[in-house]
Amino acid sequence: MRLKRRTEQVKKGFLFHFGPEITNDVFFIDSVSKHRYESTQELFPGSTMKPIVLAMIICDYYYRDAHTGKSILSGTFSSINAPSFPSKHGNCAVYISLTDVARDGKLQLEFRKENSSFSMKLPPWQVKRPEDRRAVVEIGGNINGLPLPEEGDYEFAVLWDDAEISTRRLRAIKMNLPQKPPEQQPGE
Repeated sequence: MRLKRRTEQVKKGFLFHFGPEITNDVFFIDSVSKHRYESTQELFPGSTMKPIVLAMIICDYYYRDAHTGKSILSGTFSSINAPSFPSKHGNCAVYISLTDVARDGKLQLEFRKENSSFSMKLPPWQVKRPEDRRAVVEIGGNINGLPLPEEGDYEFAVLWDDAEISTRRLRAIKMNLPQKPPEQQPGE
């Protein structure tokens, strides 16, 4: 079902046109000069456009299938159990999907403990602007030995050109291992 196109006038003489909601077709028209702007970056030079994070998933493993190009995620989770702290989680992966990537930029993950000075930046990805900025850009990577200095709440922050655009929480919990009953001596 296609929705009707609508155009709304807003202050400063700009008409914002919203196309069919299915395609999210958006452009701006200056009502005086009738110039059509394809993006807010063109309309407001110098403003910083940031991508929209559609999904951010923490899991055990991530890989991209070479034949289909599909992202494969295995073992999603939002908490890690550890017998003691400090601890290291064996393998952890983070998958991120973005849209509205209007320009090339640097995407980086920062892993940090909430209300603490612990912070660790992971190597950045250089993201190229797709031809159609409405395209979905998928990024993922595996982290071996994720450090967990203490029990508590952590988060992965997504940074676009060093500006935070999204976060995803992760809780580290100390597991209580069952105590072994004392061994009995023979003949007791």
